[in-house]
Amino acid sequence: MELSIEKLPDGLHPVSLEENLGEAFVLDEDCHLASPVRLNGSLMVSEKSIVLQGDVSVLMNFCCCRCLEKVQEKISSEIVTYFEKTDRAIPDGEKLTEADDLEILEYGAKTIDLSRRVSEIINLNLPMKPLCNSDCKGLCPKCGNNLNKSSCACIKQQIDPRWQSLLTTLKEE
Repeated sequence: MELSIEKLPDGLHPVSLEENLGEAFVLDEDCHLASPVRLNGSLMVSEKSIVLQGDVSVLMNFCCCRCLEKVQEKISSEIVTYFEKTDRAIPDGEKLTEADDLEILEYGAKTIDLSRRVSEIINLNLPMKPLCNSDCKGLCPKCGNNLNKSSCACIKQQIDPRWQSLLTTLKEE
């Protein structure tokens, strides 16, 4: 996902990008891109820096972690990145990591590659346990039947034999 900055004059510029990205773009093997990745926002260009602010959104396909049905969910988040135009090297005492929201650009740079930042934002906003709905009943642990679609004839409650004597005492009272 690249943004051309070659002929942009100083000032505020609207940004609207839409691109189909590969499956390797998302780190989780259980989810897949269902739509192009969209980036809408603004680009503030000055002589020595560029600031990108906007929203990233994409539709993703997941499997519900309880019933294994397919689920489609919109992932969206804000992106803010600062690009510094420079021809100097980074001093030894100053180290940048991938977590910093600062990118160093050469003065002659014609494009900005946003792929790593956009991938990072999408991967950080993936749900830990995607659900088809909040009250999903899941699968029967005995027969594997989807309990959202129909019930099964399996015995629902099994009492641990170690607690059987306590249950008997409680019934007597």
